[in-house]
Amino acid sequence: MGQLFGSPDIKKLEEKRNVKKLIKALLHAEKAVREESAAALGRIGDPRATVPLIKALRSDHLSVSSSAARALGKIGDSAAVPALIQMLNDGDEMVRWHAAWALEGIGDMRAAESLNVALAKSTPQAVKITRSIPKKPGALN
Repeated sequence: MGQLFGSPDIKKLEEKRNVKKLIKALLHAEKAVREESAAALGRIGDPRATVPLIKALRSDHLSVSSSAARALGKIGDSAAVPALIQMLNDGDEMVRWHAAWALEGIGDMRAAESLNVALAKSTPQAVKITRSIPKKPGALN
């Protein structure tokens, strides 16, 4: 994202690994800035972004919620598990899928039962994710 109308340059912030400013950008008025900021935070993988990204899960924009969920999965902090489990009940299937993907990435066994419940109303991708959780190395018991 370039510097348009006061928008932060997310690419430059990511290159500099400026987690603080990327977290601040999660609150920007422009949806695209929030979405790209969440994605950049996920690529950086800094756990300081976990709590702000959990808050971003409840965005009014599905693309921001999905981007935050993906970022949380990449960061892998188990503190995000309860919020991601709640996202499995979201009305939008894409948000549910991204939450399931993130939960698989984190590999926390607390998610297994919730994923099994969500499985009944989900797609084949959720089936694959659910089956992989108990096999993930390092999963919490």
